[in-house]
Amino acid sequence: LYTQYPAIVSVAEQGKIIFNEGSSESFPVNSWNKMLPGMELGYQTVRGLFGGHSPFAGHVMVSFAERDGKKLIAVVMKAADENGAESEQALYGEMEKFLDYGFSNFESIEIVPAGYRVKGQETLPVIKGEHGDVAVETIEAVTLMMRVKEKDLYEPTLLIDMEYLEAPVEKGTIVGKLLLE
Repeated sequence: LYTQYPAIVSVAEQGKIIFNEGSSESFPVNSWNKMLPGMELGYQTVRGLFGGHSPFAGHVMVSFAERDGKKLIAVVMKAADENGAESEQALYGEMEKFLDYGFSNFESIEIVPAGYRVKGQETLPVIKGEHGDVAVETIEAVTLMMRVKEKDLYEPTLLIDMEYLEAPVEKGTIVGKLLLE
């Protein structure tokens, strides 16, 4: 969202936007997201997105927030108060709880560094080459948003698409995928 659709982020984080500004057909659109900073129920790090209501999902909100470089997306549907009544107020209250929980309990953690080699699968045979094999390693680091205490629960496994390579082999050739189990 942040990198592929920055225009959506730019529009969603505004409390009010004027479409066709400067023309005779300009018109204002106010955000319904009361959690934007400066709005009625402002949450300091919310940057916006979507809210609505449907008979099936009840009151719905998809929010993204950013704090200290940590980015979260949270979804709340059918939010109800302590009496079981669905309401917009309950929706905003649950979203605030979700975001507070996410920022307090999750971190962006590097699971494997760039250049990581899986034990027992460090190389792949090469036929018709100067060397009998080539090193197999990750091109880039793998980073996930997770609970800090869960980092050691993930074991990297290499899924190789082929039994061998045929020379010449270019550096950076993708030969498989790294699976975290």
